[in-house]
Amino acid sequence: MEKKKKRKKKSKLQKKLDNPNSPLYRRRADKFWRELVFVKYKGRCAICGAELYVQAHHLIPREMYSHRYIVENGILLCAKHHRFSFELSPHKSPIAFAKWMITHQSEQWCWLLKQEPARHNTATFQDISRRLGVECALEG
Repeated sequence: MEKKKKRKKKSKLQKKLDNPNSPLYRRRADKFWRELVFVKYKGRCAICGAELYVQAHHLIPREMYSHRYIVENGILLCAKHHRFSFELSPHKSPIAFAKWMITHQSEQWCWLLKQEPARHNTATFQDISRRLGVECALEG
């Protein structure tokens, strides 16, 4: 009687690597998108030029997967202008922020107006990671 060959169990990490929609790829794609936005704005707040506590902000919410990883959909803001300012913040004063975008970021505003975001995910996170240039192989 022949013995059946036992399959080696996959590790948890290998299972994540084999799943193209794994959170592992999503986190890597999110991180790389954030780095690209930082490079685009040279690490400074687009409004005041501050270098401390800067955060990448999605103009079209990141839940809209069709635009989540498009660099043009991002803007770099300091914490004050991202979340806390009642005078100029996309979260606390969206109308004032829109007026600022029209005046100071007119090309990005025009791009934004032409978009039709969709909630459905048209590609796997693994594909998105590759498109952004993220190396998904494990590092030594």
